[in-house]
Amino acid sequence: MLRPQVLHVQELIRLRRARRQRAQRSLALRVLSALGLGLGVVSMLAAVVALAAAPLYDYISEDLPPVQQLAILLDPEQGQLREPTRFLDREGNLLFVLAPEGFEERSFIAPGESPLLAAAVVASLDADFYLHSGLQLSDPAATEGLAEKLVADLLAADRASTSANRVRVRLLAAQALEEYGHEQILAWVLNSANFGKGAIGAASAAQLYFGKAADQLSLAEAAMLAGVIEAPALNPIDAFELAQRRQQAVLLAMLDQGLINQQAATEALVEELVIRPDLGLALGAAPEFARLAIRQAEALLGKTRLERGGLSIQTSLDGDLQ
Repeated sequence: MLRPQVLHVQELIRLRRARRQRAQRSLALRVLSALGLGLGVVSMLAAVVALAAAPLYDYISEDLPPVQQLAILLDPEQGQLREPTRFLDREGNLLFVLAPEGFEERSFIAPGESPLLAAAVVASLDADFYLHSGLQLSDPAATEGLAEKLVADLLAADRASTSANRVRVRLLAAQALEEYGHEQILAWVLNSANFGKGAIGAASAAQLYFGKAADQLSLAEAAMLAGVIEAPALNPIDAFELAQRRQQAVLLAMLDQGLINQQAATEALVEELVIRPDLGLALGAAPEFARLAIRQAEALLGKTRLERGGLSIQTSLDGDLQ
């Protein structure tokens, strides 16, 4: 008498399972159908958005300078920024170079030649540098990364800081990263950064402040130079205590990011740095005229552009008469 009851219960369970499976298959079919319709709608919307965005993209990108200019400016052999700004007399003869004495020509380095400085720059200015790929538009107010800083300084320095121009800078940065890669961008940042006191590029900065090649920098020295990039006026000659505070912040950033250990950070924090005395500018035989010419050039071009170099400025001075 129990057997039919058992069979009835088993059959009931089987039927319920079958109904549940049919319901699940029906739901799956409805979901797939909805997804298909949804994807079709999304595709149509994407096409419409793309068509609508095309004029905007053309407007934003129509006057962008080519990123290939970076390679021209910073070519290791013949780059325009290898030379500081030169002032000439009315006949085209050299009067003076806008650089400390002995720094009339710059040399470029690769990040691998000064790994401590490269790591310090990335840690302090763009911790996610190696994660960047493509155009970043999610947060318009985000701090600019190294690639954006590079193109803003070298390709878009004369543009006003508007929302459209910030998008242009990000577009250029994405193009530069895609075409040249992270290591090349980092190299260009190191070789074009303003370290204050007329020192443009890491090689010049290492010699100017510490009297040594960039590949000989200690961790403490590298961290101090990295801290100067954001505020060249707070360099170790003009403002040693402030430069030291920025150095400490760089070391802590490197420690937090796992680039150095606690012992290395502690040793760098207590290292006594020996800073070279201020060499000053070599202004030639007419220093007062040179200072006047520099002030007038700064008023026309801006101090940052003037110090970056690669310019030849002809003055009214009669060199022979002087």
